[in-house]
Amino acid sequence: MLDLFKERGLLVEDDTSRMYISQQSWNGHTQAGIMCATSIVDYEENRIKKHEFTLPKKELDRTKLTSIQNASIEPVFLTFREKQDEICAKIN
Repeated sequence: MLDLFKERGLLVEDDTSRMYISQQSWNGHTQAGIMCATSIVDYEENRIKKHEFTLPKKELDRTKLTSIQNASIEPVFLTFREKQDEICAKIN
């Protein structure tokens, strides 16, 4: 499916590093944030804190999906402490 999206021009690789403002709503709750790409190395080397309460069934499901698609296409929700006001001002 990922290859099909690329072929149809639905997914295009950026020519430079970029960050995107995103908003997601579900069951009456809305989350806003910043989207960007990061290297898996950041995750493997613990620069990105891993979620402590993942369920084995969910992990297996996500691993299978990533393997089939040869990519992880879901957002990873992160939190941040520094410059919150400055970043939130750009989102709102």
